Amino acid sequence: MSGAPPDYPERLRRLRHDLNTPLTTIRGQIDLLLLQEKQLSPGARRRIERILISCEEIVRLLNDNCHEPED
Repeated sequence: MSGAPPDYPERLRRLRHDLNTPLTTIRGQIDLLLLQEKQLSPGARRRIERILISCEEIVRLLNDNCHEPED
């Protein structure tokens, strides 16, 4: 990656890790909420599912864009 600072790969790796950590917690909490399906209204379930989809999209973007560059 020409023009990038020498620590750029490490910064990307840390960014991915630092964002994945809270996203994992959010996804875990969403899974716990979805286990209570009978207690959720259809609207609440849809909103929770949208949150889960958004979390998964963020993880996908991180994985696609913050990978370590090949030599």
